[in-house]
Amino acid sequence: MTEINLYVDPDRLGLAAEKINARARDAEGHARSAVRAALDVGRMLTSAKYYLPHGQWDAWLTENITIKPRTAQAYMRLAKQVPTLPAAEAQRVADLPLREAIKAIATVPDAPARQARERPHLPDAADRERASSTIRKAMASLKAVDKEMSSNVIRPKTVDDVKRKLESALDLINRLSDRREGEAA
Repeated sequence: MTEINLYVDPDRLGLAAEKINARARDAEGHARSAVRAALDVGRMLTSAKYYLPHGQWDAWLTENITIKPRTAQAYMRLAKQVPTLPAAEAQRVADLPLREAIKAIATVPDAPARQARERPHLPDAADRERASSTIRKAMASLKAVDKEMSSNVIRPKTVDDVKRKLESALDLINRLSDRREGEAA
């Protein structure tokens, strides 16, 4: 028969109960923090994927990230779906053990329809720096076109470069604007 009193002194059952309750709270807290960590990882992976050139994601993930690609996909789905849930459902999922949380978001009946490509929400400082950088690049391209116009020779490559950089700048500005409107609502 296995000895039961390896961890509990029978004369100190009250103290043992306190320790047991404290460790049980720790275990429950770690389960919740695992879901929070997975949500953070999912958001970071989504952001990293956005910045990689098309077709480079799988190679980058395999070379740089220690978790399996399927786990990465699950974390990204978790990060995408949990914020779209009603508050009570999001809290319920956040309180589940990690594997159950991932299963729960896959089976939520009234989850909103998936959008074609959701852009990550970046911190405000990063948003500002990215917007400034994108606009500076677009302005530099416009100056190149202006210079070519003064010589009466505008190369198609220069025009294409300006179009691409202006579209990128406008896209970023629209996303920031949409995000700010969403936060205000």
